[in-house]
Amino acid sequence: MVVVIDDPLSARVIGPALRRELLFHALCGTCGPSLVTYAHQTGDDGRLDALIEAIRADIAQPVSVKAWAEAAAMSLSAFHRAFRRRTGQSPLQYVKRLRLHAARDMILYDRARVGDAARRVGYESVSQFSREYHRHFAVAPATARHITEAL
Repeated sequence: MVVVIDDPLSARVIGPALRRELLFHALCGTCGPSLVTYAHQTGDDGRLDALIEAIRADIAQPVSVKAWAEAAAMSLSAFHRAFRRRTGQSPLQYVKRLRLHAARDMILYDRARVGDAARRVGYESVSQFSREYHRHFAVAPATARHITEAL
């Protein structure tokens, strides 16, 4: 490979194949799994996974996609693409879904009041929360709470 680098024609023609072969042997060797793990931890996927875990840990925090992109060391557009590729949703859709599901669990299983659950997951407006809950689950949060109380 060192010889190929010195010759521009060889580097252009043979270089990519040599690079692939070197990578192949490195990944198939005894250190292959460690290299893959390291690549995931330090690459875009690793940064996104850490960020998603932080979002999940405290879903009530205000949403700042710009700050998340900066934390992931990506431009805003690259962050949106990578986040959608990783989760299947935009960052805002993802957070909304997390919040709604967490609030539903509080309402159904912890018997939390609708307003309390909404505030605990980061909604400032209970009416906005109720609209989004109804749109997502096809039932009003108060109705869902009353159904579980009857059971």
